[in-house]
Amino acid sequence: MEGSLHEFPTRMANFKSLVPLSMNALRFGFLANGGAAVALLAFFGQNALTETTAGAAKVSMALFIFGIILSGLAHATAYMTQLRLFQEMVELAKYDKPTHGGYLNATVWLSVLSVGMFGIGAWCGIGAISPSI
Repeated sequence: MEGSLHEFPTRMANFKSLVPLSMNALRFGFLANGGAAVALLAFFGQNALTETTAGAAKVSMALFIFGIILSGLAHATAYMTQLRLFQEMVELAKYDKPTHGGYLNATVWLSVLSVGMFGIGAWCGIGAISPSI
């Protein structure tokens, strides 16, 4: 470990403060996409779909569902990141396997893509409901 031994408590406190922030970021993908899918279903449950709006609503719903899937994968890779980091810390793992950095990068990208699916799905959803408003 780089640095002196007295820096360890500071580094550990910094790491522990990042855990709730990262968990909230991961949860956002689930909540945003799931909430948007439910809201879209509720809206179209109360309003009739035309042929034009049905296509946009299907695309929007597919993007929200894909965003939920990406968020679930991000949670899985976040777990793998923590497991691999633990293995590296206690030197149980050989370094011929991927390090925690690869899993961390995958987690970040999956989370970003999940939020992107929400944004694109919301844009399509607006296009689907704007003629109805």
